[in-house]
Amino acid sequence: MFEKIITKLKLDPLKFAAGIVALLSLAFVVGVMTGCSPSTVSFDTLEEAKTTARDNALFNAQRFRADNPDVKDYSSVSNGDSSQTASCPQGDGWATLKLFSPDASKTIALKCSTVSGATGCLRDAEFKSKPFAAEDGHCQPTTALPFPLKRIAK
Repeated sequence: MFEKIITKLKLDPLKFAAGIVALLSLAFVVGVMTGCSPSTVSFDTLEEAKTTARDNALFNAQRFRADNPDVKDYSSVSNGDSSQTASCPQGDGWATLKLFSPDASKTIALKCSTVSGATGCLRDAEFKSKPFAAEDGHCQPTTALPFPLKRIAK
């Protein structure tokens, strides 16, 4: 296949091969730098990561409720980090949660960090105004998020 291309375009075969090697090397370096990996984790490892992310988000939601008197009596439901997959067990670092008033007449949407107690939770509208909102829904490299995830609950 490459022989026809080389002949038709009158390319130097050695330079063509060197170019291919350079492109493959560049792709490898970019993959390593962005935290991408062709490997995947097992189902059990992914479930453990999802559980840790959910627990961390719920812990942050509990602190959010304690710090905000207007929602201290609300209950929370976590949808977890929808970006967590076998090839991205660390996810995007954000979980979607809903707070429900005691009579369930009011709901508040939150985004809670799955990795940082210092970041905690933000109301959805506030979250969308922050630069890190661009991370939501996109796998983050392990240079930005740890894997395996650590529990932040103390």
